[in-house]
Amino acid sequence: MTVPAPEFRVRPATMDDLDAVLALVVAHDIAEFGHPDFSLENLRGEWEDLDLAEDSFLAVAPDGQVVGYATVRHRRNYVQIDSDGYVHPDHWGLGVGALLVRVTEERARRLAPLAPEGIKVVLTNAVSGANRPARALLEQEGYQATRHFWRMVIDLEGPPAPVSWPEGITVRPCASEADERSVFLATDEAFRDHWGYVPETYDEWRPRQKDASDTSLWFLVEEDGEPTAAAVCTYFMDMGWVRRIGVRRPWRRRGLGEALLRHAFREFYRRGTTRIGLGVDASNPTGATRLYEKADMRVVHEYALYQKVLRPGRDPGPEPEE
Repeated sequence: MTVPAPEFRVRPATMDDLDAVLALVVAHDIAEFGHPDFSLENLRGEWEDLDLAEDSFLAVAPDGQVVGYATVRHRRNYVQIDSDGYVHPDHWGLGVGALLVRVTEERARRLAPLAPEGIKVVLTNAVSGANRPARALLEQEGYQATRHFWRMVIDLEGPPAPVSWPEGITVRPCASEADERSVFLATDEAFRDHWGYVPETYDEWRPRQKDASDTSLWFLVEEDGEPTAAAVCTYFMDMGWVRRIGVRRPWRRRGLGEALLRHAFREFYRRGTTRIGLGVDASNPTGATRLYEKADMRVVHEYALYQKVLRPGRDPGPEPEE
């Protein structure tokens, strides 16, 4: 078992560390995936929403070099606490990862009592499915692999074919706050079938969409004025990104999901973007993975989601429907 080397010290990040941390994350991503997967804007945006003093951790070598970086974030009223970490490839195998896993767990255990009484609290950590040393480390630390997620992409070689919508169905971009609320309601209902779903309000959800600020890339599908499906799209690195897409239960099996996805492809292509991606639960119960494959998307990365139960209790699922 790898033992953390004592010469590495841990301290919180500050905004002055942005460039050093970005260089570390980019080096990590290139070593693991062959290309960077993060930008300075991504990192700054994350830090603006983070309590750096409490929820960020830098592993620093004796010469002052930042060699590891991790964060802790809480979701769903503290019932899910997410940890995320990176180690510079020049320092892989030296115990930096183990050090960060342990300090993030210590922070998570201090947050766990803030969750509603009686509800199970879990700590998560997602790593590349191909990263065997990282997976072994998490398993040694008491985590269990609970889910796998795919990143899927399509590279458009020409203009996508026109979309054929069922009779009576229309699609349009968001033009008002009322439209944005309809997008939220439609996708929230669609996601009730997904693993880990917990209800939230529009006011809780909307602030997290600030990196999808161009609402002309939010698409609302309607039938007789009733929202039936919706998608929130944006840009991520050098590609278009389908951040959230879903069809409400009564309108499923009518081809709306595929039509909406292809509508997004056409709009991105019109704007000059030919690579489009999204993330999906590999075990999605609504058949989303089959839909994406039918739309000619392919898997480029697999991620394993590991969880550790910090406090046993009831699962924080939605209230049963009557």
